[in-house]
Amino acid sequence: MKKHLLLVILVLALVLSACGAKIKSYVYEIEEEGIKLILTLEAQDDKVLKQSNKGIVDFFVLDLESREEAEALYGSISEQLSGIEGLDFTLEFTDESIIENLVIDFSKISPEDLKDIVNNMDDWDGGDVSLEALGKSLEEAGYTLVE
Repeated sequence: MKKHLLLVILVLALVLSACGAKIKSYVYEIEEEGIKLILTLEAQDDKVLKQSNKGIVDFFVLDLESREEAEALYGSISEQLSGIEGLDFTLEFTDESIIENLVIDFSKISPEDLKDIVNNMDDWDGGDVSLEALGKSLEEAGYTLVE
């Protein structure tokens, strides 16, 4: 009898855990002359778990003429941002543009570190980031939801 009860409890636990909210991705984009920004939000229900930003900026937008000039001016940014828990940042340089990749894990990054990096997060206290509110803010800024 105890074996059957234990088996029923295990099966119920598996079924209930499988019914939990799934993580979904939402992709927003904006493009202006020489700049393309792609922002991916990973969310569970209304809670944003991660935000991934990819920015492609052509040199002419930054008044740069070459890859070497771009690397000299912006190459040290990756080093400055390394070691921050909950943040991954890379820069790539092509012959015509800079490609920035930034991933923020809201469960790991501290509010202080995020405020130092992202200028519009001054009010964030480390609590949940609302998918609905962030999506609305992005759309008001001109982003389009593509997925």
